[in-house]
Amino acid sequence: HPSISLPVLGDRDPTPNDLVERITKESIEREANLNKKLEEAVSNALRDSEAKEELLRERDAALRAAEQARREKEEAQKLYEDCSAALSAKQVECDEHILTINENRKSISHLKTANARLRFTRDAALESKKDILDSISDALEHSSRKDSSKISMFSEKEMHDPDI
Repeated sequence: HPSISLPVLGDRDPTPNDLVERITKESIEREANLNKKLEEAVSNALRDSEAKEELLRERDAALRAAEQARREKEEAQKLYEDCSAALSAKQVECDEHILTINENRKSISHLKTANARLRFTRDAALESKKDILDSISDALEHSSRKDSSKISMFSEKEMHDPDI
């Protein structure tokens, strides 16, 4: 308890009324001070409570954002895996097309070689045919000359020999 200081009232001693008045006045001041401190504490508690509620709201919003980010990450991971699988399948398909193209190039090369051989063979066959036709023509011409000479010999003999 705080010590109660007695007022100095000049030369006289304080009366019981003075003491009651003084104690009442000090009691009212203490009560006012306590009420003021209580109001400050309540105000601080309200501010702390509001700050805590704001922090809780922010935490809840952060948790929702983190959950959304986790779902988006899972979706992105799935999309990446799907794309990787599709890319691998396309790579296999491209590799098969490249093999087919290379085989086709070899086939084209073989066909060009075979075509060149066929042209050479055709040209040689045409040359041989020409030679054969020339030989036949020469033989026919020679035969025709021979026949003509036989005919003319036969005609001369016929003129000279009536039995023929």
